[in-house]
Amino acid sequence: MSAAVDSSDSKKDTRSSVSSLDEKEAKVYSSSIGTDDLVDGEPKPFKFTDWLFRRNINRVDLDSISTRRSIYDDPDLGKHYSPKADYENFHRFDPKARWTYREERALVRKIDWKVMLWAAISFSALNLDRNNLSQANTDNFLPDLKLTTNGA
Repeated sequence: MSAAVDSSDSKKDTRSSVSSLDEKEAKVYSSSIGTDDLVDGEPKPFKFTDWLFRRNINRVDLDSISTRRSIYDDPDLGKHYSPKADYENFHRFDPKARWTYREERALVRKIDWKVMLWAAISFSALNLDRNNLSQANTDNFLPDLKLTTNGA
């Protein structure tokens, strides 16, 4: 009976010494990492009237870095979040990649032009097709093809 008590006391002693070491290491480790510098400030809420009248436009230096801070900026934390070596695009993963507002604006404009051009062409073709079908239907298109508007 006393042996069981002694073994539980020794477990408590090792647990307390391990936990005290962990706490000390955690305090040292957490004090070396400044987590506040990884947190961006709250963004300004969107207001339609400000956008409509172009008030309070955030003027930024176009040559300043546009990339937001990330977990990879901290070398101690970044290694815990990096992808595994067998990840299929691991060769493209570059946590140090940065770009400027000017580069981002040029890229967004290029993508917008490509997307909006195809959207405009597609909607124009859709509208043309609908109008042609309506016109063909009014010119007795259905009887020529021996079709009816009945569901059967």
